[in-house]
Amino acid sequence: MTGIDLAGKMVQETAADIEHRGLHQATMLHMDAEHLAFPGASFDYVLCGFAIFFFPDLERALSEFYRVLRPGGRVGVTFGRYRDELARWYEELLVSYHNRYQFQVSPSAGRSRDLAECKSLLSGAGFIDVRDTYEETDGGEVHFCMAPARDATTIRCWDGQRPCIVVASLAPVMPTIPRSQQKRNARWNGSSVSLSAQICYTAGKIRALEVRMRIFLDVDGTIARNNRVLYLTLCNLVLKLGIDEERLSELSYEEFYLLPEVTAYREREGEQRYLRNVRIIAHAPELQRRMEVIEGAVDGARRLSQQGTLGYCTARKTDRLEKLDEALASSTHDWLESNGFPNPQDVFFCTSFLEKLSFCAAHIEETGEDVMLVDDSYEQLLERVDQLEASQRDLLRQHFTLLAFDAQKVPVHAPVRVVALPSWSQVELATQHADFVGPRFIRG
Repeated sequence: MTGIDLAGKMVQETAADIEHRGLHQATMLHMDAEHLAFPGASFDYVLCGFAIFFFPDLERALSEFYRVLRPGGRVGVTFGRYRDELARWYEELLVSYHNRYQFQVSPSAGRSRDLAECKSLLSGAGFIDVRDTYEETDGGEVHFCMAPARDATTIRCWDGQRPCIVVASLAPVMPTIPRSQQKRNARWNGSSVSLSAQICYTAGKIRALEVRMRIFLDVDGTIARNNRVLYLTLCNLVLKLGIDEERLSELSYEEFYLLPEVTAYREREGEQRYLRNVRIIAHAPELQRRMEVIEGAVDGARRLSQQGTLGYCTARKTDRLEKLDEALASSTHDWLESNGFPNPQDVFFCTSFLEKLSFCAAHIEETGEDVMLVDDSYEQLLERVDQLEASQRDLLRQHFTLLAFDAQKVPVHAPVRVVALPSWSQVELATQHADFVGPRFIRG
């Protein structure tokens, strides 16, 4: 491992720390990240922890990162988005530091702390398949991006042995920070003055994102439940049942469906038309936007997003009513975003349980990623596995895990791997039972 820093004093401090720790495989050099003094294709990894927003020419630095990486090598960068008094304190510190040394604040300071722009810059530098994750802290958010250069299958997870360069710029600021603030900053990014702690943090994030896992969450019944009173009110109005609205607030779903007014409508319109109309009402955009979040779902989704690439897979599609499908898609995205779910735009809409399973199998075949689906309708999904083509069934048996939400027990002899997830508070335990992170899911 080779570390570099533009500040000579920090090079000395880190070199002394390396010697003190007996890290014989690590060296520290005085060097500019925008002009790396290494030949091309020298490293398997470039780690840049909490530093990219200091580079005056960020595009140049990312170009250098790309140049020194071997085919398939990874770049990993972390940056923070601060809140409240920590944000003010940190910005004041930067201004003071740069004024003291007559060094202007980097023009890239703002945009490199924007996740979308950071990913765009990495892609512009030639990196592919940019992945990201984040952690919330008491001071804000820590964002992490990882991306491979060229062929992404030639190098596997970093084990601390292959050539790695660590680019640092945050450390020169740290000696000027009061000890009380250093302790607080340690809770923020895992380090007060230790560059090695930042290295470990960034390297750890690379390992997490290199586990190629795609996670899909069902929406209805898994992370969202209907606003019961609003749904019954809409049924009453649209189907013209003539039920007193005061009665609706006291009824359960079962009691509502057994009402004489509902039974009469069902007999008059026929079973097929009745089920179609009820389903359309259930998918009404105004109802979707006012659905209730199932307890713990947001936190559970965020935890899962740290373990793989998170998205959503929901049977909110008619495939016949184009305008309704468009409205459903818009209301779903809006609901996910307004309630704080990660990756709210990453949603696959399907029409049936069978199409959902087929989509998961196709994703495995196209990307080589293992798939985990969290769904409360696990019984219906399991019943339809045998309806898939043999090749799709084989893919699901080998590379698919179904987390059965709201289930205490699951079938012992299921056609695919099934793990019970009784509630969102137990998501970490459930994923451990699924061998969620391990060699089985590593590609390359």
